[in-house]
Amino acid sequence: MGETSELLQTVSETEIVQSFHGALSALYPILLKLDCIEDDTQLWDPFDRIADLLWDELVLQSLKWKYGLDSKPQLSAYGFSGVQPGIDGYIRVRTAQTDQLRLLRFIGDRSVGTALFNAVDVFESTGAEVRIPLAEVISFHWERP
Repeated sequence: MGETSELLQTVSETEIVQSFHGALSALYPILLKLDCIEDDTQLWDPFDRIADLLWDELVLQSLKWKYGLDSKPQLSAYGFSGVQPGIDGYIRVRTAQTDQLRLLRFIGDRSVGTALFNAVDVFESTGAEVRIPLAEVISFHWERP
């Protein structure tokens, strides 16, 4: 077992994923200004690379330090359709209706409202990809195999 972060012991998995979401939202104006993103409803390569780095540092590294792992967990890749859960699991999304959803990505959906990254693309247990409003999400959890 590796070392743990005392600070991260008080941070929930939900707060870790919400912090990642907050970082995406905070970077949005910069990414837009530098033409790395058209808007939060249409994500493409420059944004994907930045989101992947943030996912690695903010989520995977935080889980490593929170749980004293020797290396960061190998979870499902962030934002890529058709990717199976990683060998160490995935981030489970819980709503009032179900807790059997697997996080794919945050995205803007103008039918939901004008807030940035206001929806979550998830995989259902059947493998179908669906979009739910972020407001319906109750929590995020690391689902281990």
